[in-house]
Amino acid sequence: MTTGVKYRSLEAGNRISSTTKHDMLFDAGLKGEMGEFGDYFKTWNWELGFRYSRDEAINLSARCCRVQPGLREALLDTEPGYGL
Repeated sequence: MTTGVKYRSLEAGNRISSTTKHDMLFDAGLKGEMGEFGDYFKTWNWELGFRYSRDEAINLSARCCRVQPGLREALLDTEPGYGL
């Protein structure tokens, strides 16, 4: 039976997890009127736009250890050679 419960002893110290994010967003655009092409176009307008975006994240974790069943007991055992 698997419960999904994990044990972490205090001897392992605090977990360290840092995240560095780099976000970039660039917008550019042009806007104008088309009245210079004749009276028919005098009420027409135009717009041109460009957007570039990039997101990057770096996650670093330290002191995250998983102890296999029985290994913790063997490491904490005070009698040499017992359990190994």
